[in-house]
Amino acid sequence: MANLRKNSRKVFATSVSAAMVASAVAPAAVSADTQDFSDLSSSDYYYDQIMAMVDAGVLNGMGNGEFQPEGSVTRGQAAQVMMGMLDLEASEDTELPFSDVPEDEWYTEAVKAVYEAEVMVGEDDEFRPEDNMTRAELAQLIYAAYDVEDAEDTELPFDDVEDTWYSDALKALYAQELIAGQDEDTFAPQENMKRGDFALLTANTDYALGSKLEKPEGYAPEVEDVSANNLKTVTVEFTQDMSDNAEAANLENYTLEDANGDKIDLADVKVDGSKATLVLEGSVDQQDNATLTVSAKLVAEKTEKEFQFSDTDIPTAEDAEVIGIRTVKVTFSEPITNAEESDLEDGFELTDEDGSSYNVDDVILQNGGKEARVSFYSDFEEGTYELSVTNDLEDYASYSVTPKTFEVDVEPDEEAPVLDDYRNATKSQITLVFNEDIAFEDENALVAYHSDYYESEDFEDEEKEVVQNDDLVEEFYHTNSSNHASKVEIDGNEVTVTFDKEHALPSGSAYVYVGGDTVKDLWDNVQEDTERITAGVELDEEAPTVEEVEQKEDTQDQFTIEFNENLNEDSAEDLDNYTVLNSDDEEVELDDAELNGKTVTITFEDDQIGEFTVVTEDIEDSAGNATANAEHDLTMKNVAPLDVSEDFEGKFYQTDADGNVTITVDFNRQMNTEGNNSVLDLSKYQIGDVVLDEIDDVSIKSVNSDQGVEINFDDEDYEDAVEEAEGTEIDFIENEGPVEVEISRVEDADGNRSDFTDTFEINNGLTNSIGAESVKVVDNDTIEVEFTDGLTDFDGDEFVVGYEGTDGFQKLDLSSVTQNELNKVTFRLAEDLTDGLNEVEAPDTDITLEVRTVDPSAETDVYKAVETEDTHSEFGTGVLLDGSTTVEDHIAPELNTDEDDYVADNVVTLTFTEDLAHNNTFAETDLVLIDEDDNKLEAGTDYEVGTSDNTLVITVTNGYTGELEISADGAEYIYDASSVANPISDFDLEVDLEAAPE
Repeated sequence: MANLRKNSRKVFATSVSAAMVASAVAPAAVSADTQDFSDLSSSDYYYDQIMAMVDAGVLNGMGNGEFQPEGSVTRGQAAQVMMGMLDLEASEDTELPFSDVPEDEWYTEAVKAVYEAEVMVGEDDEFRPEDNMTRAELAQLIYAAYDVEDAEDTELPFDDVEDTWYSDALKALYAQELIAGQDEDTFAPQENMKRGDFALLTANTDYALGSKLEKPEGYAPEVEDVSANNLKTVTVEFTQDMSDNAEAANLENYTLEDANGDKIDLADVKVDGSKATLVLEGSVDQQDNATLTVSAKLVAEKTEKEFQFSDTDIPTAEDAEVIGIRTVKVTFSEPITNAEESDLEDGFELTDEDGSSYNVDDVILQNGGKEARVSFYSDFEEGTYELSVTNDLEDYASYSVTPKTFEVDVEPDEEAPVLDDYRNATKSQITLVFNEDIAFEDENALVAYHSDYYESEDFEDEEKEVVQNDDLVEEFYHTNSSNHASKVEIDGNEVTVTFDKEHALPSGSAYVYVGGDTVKDLWDNVQEDTERITAGVELDEEAPTVEEVEQKEDTQDQFTIEFNENLNEDSAEDLDNYTVLNSDDEEVELDDAELNGKTVTITFEDDQIGEFTVVTEDIEDSAGNATANAEHDLTMKNVAPLDVSEDFEGKFYQTDADGNVTITVDFNRQMNTEGNNSVLDLSKYQIGDVVLDEIDDVSIKSVNSDQGVEINFDDEDYEDAVEEAEGTEIDFIENEGPVEVEISRVEDADGNRSDFTDTFEINNGLTNSIGAESVKVVDNDTIEVEFTDGLTDFDGDEFVVGYEGTDGFQKLDLSSVTQNELNKVTFRLAEDLTDGLNEVEAPDTDITLEVRTVDPSAETDVYKAVETEDTHSEFGTGVLLDGSTTVEDHIAPELNTDEDDYVADNVVTLTFTEDLAHNNTFAETDLVLIDEDDNKLEAGTDYEVGTSDNTLVITVTNGYTGELEISADGAEYIYDASSVANPISDFDLEVDLEAAPE
């Protein structure tokens, strides 16, 4: 009987050629899309599995158009298939002990690969490649190849299976529902495995536990549960065994956030079957809420799970063992904290058989705090000791450890540590696993850095004691000794090896080495020879994808873009890779991009509110894969808190003593109109002693896109409500205001809530004229006025534009007056303003521009400001503008083309239409200077910029003479001298620069 043993380590590579199996000479792979076997039907129970393996290039037919599903599978053929399914590759120096495997047979490389990986072995000196595989042998092969989780307690229903060499394999496969008998009671272990059943078992196992085949619908793992029964670790339960899923062991696929959306850093992930344990860098507080996001690279679709950290268990010491000449390792039920270092040493007491005590030298917490490596000052002698764990130790919830005493035996170990396995292999890091706890040979520290890394920008201070030791770190390398590590860190029986970008692990198969005389166990047994392990680093050929774009919490000018993997810093922080468009398809200016792991935080130049489109392109991951052009929606909500007394304002109107009363409220932002905090709920408004919903036939409606409300009621009904409330009546005709309105909690459209109760004021809209919110000169012949209320009726003849001169108000001719919106009007002058600002040039003096309301029928040139009659609001309120509103200058200074450019020596002086000012630090960046050889001069180095009155002075400092092109496009730091600081207009000109005299 040939023996197959369970694989003790997982070995992967990706550079192997496709393995074909069906005949003695394996033909080329044929895609399932084109292959059509005459003896297969899509209704066959193994059809999909066969075709999946054919499509993956690991299985083929017999070369005659048949698959022969009822035929047998030889051991050589099985080796060839498993080499392909596991992506195995034989080492060049592999020597086989089998006398029946020639050097040049079609299956020789496959036998070497499966033998080296400990997936298949022979019996004595024979492999028997031509013998058929039995059902028992194949069960053992699949069990070993996929490292199927043991299920010792599983009861098998088969009468023909005894407790024998393949029992563990059969139980494990049966427990996972991967294998069945020929009928309910019979497994037939010695019968040959048929080719169709072989494909069925292999493919189904790979679907559940492997990664070679594309998984059909329903096989993708899902997150079943997320929990945290202590304050240091999080347990993720999947619907499948994740032991062989490289993505499950990749920390990049997990994002943990607290209730405020702030990231909680993760230190490690350990996968055990269908569970992944995430270890936090720090710890959290009891009852903290959190959200774990699992990337779509790991599960069928990105999954978010909310959970609460809750620790109600008293920590206990579960095991203790002697692991060194003066060291004991204690394992706890949950992580222990080292918040008070002295407490750790107080937590352990050791006595020998004579009752003599041993003093604790040091305590090191490892494995996420679940283990304590306790070292003593004195060496141990052979014999039995008592180790007491005291209640001086605490978990992260401040629960004391239950005291417990262990008997530990000292049995010296004379074997050197062995490199046994690896986990969590990425291009930048791999964790090597030894068969026992280790230490560095020549260093007491557990963390060592290379000087290149220590001095680089990647270096971060660690809480642990670290040492710089280039010789030590260079003993950890991959491929060849020049690809050395940058950092190594020991944790128990593991050492995490970090490589910098220049020495990254290659995708696919890589040899990782640990030089001789580098590590030792705690018995001082030194690993003398160089050890090597073959590690598989998954080839990353997929571009990063955007998982979420959202406003950064409590900010008005920032949003975050979350990707599914870590990014290249240079491309992620390049603003050229991002474009943001507002709802009018106008580009919004960006100020900064900052990368933190998988998340980029983008900062706008200014605060933003509304709907936006974010376009991303050419953003690379660490492997250099770049994103294509993609669009993403972004909503920027108003995060400013509701200040009712400041933000809310209103007016009341009543024209007849017994008529209708109208109250209008302007919230100055869009409000919520549904649910408990709706502004349409009349019970929230109280004027005097009357809550408004107590007035008969009162009505309320939303206006101005939910930014205001209009309330209407009859004055007589109001009087009845006042009488019912035994309150005081308000005369809405004679009272000019303000009248106080009490309002209970409301919220805006973005969820910002007001206080439980607050007040704002309303005024009589008929006795208080409408004024100007702003008056802006936006062009040399254009003035824009925004009014404090909407104008349902408008007469342009009731408005004049002019200035107060020495002979009184001087009116300027208008070419047009246009009402653009209810509260906005544009006045266009018949002639340009001669100065181009809000000031116009008079014969003897400079005066200030005004907009006034007048009586157009008045037979006078005085132009006295009066309230309008024909221009008014919906409720009849007129407009009164008396020139008191400050006129704002919004005209960009322009290069005065009527003036000659003045060039003297190395200085160019340009004249503008108004006085200028500039930012001393950045003004040079507003200009682009190109010499006659098409070279761009460097701002601040090759030239300097200054302003004087209405001139811009450019001094070329690099000694250049000749033709020089000077241009400005989108200037920000050279502007006019007004309070608005309008940047200069774009220009482009050429000058002939002369040299300054020596």
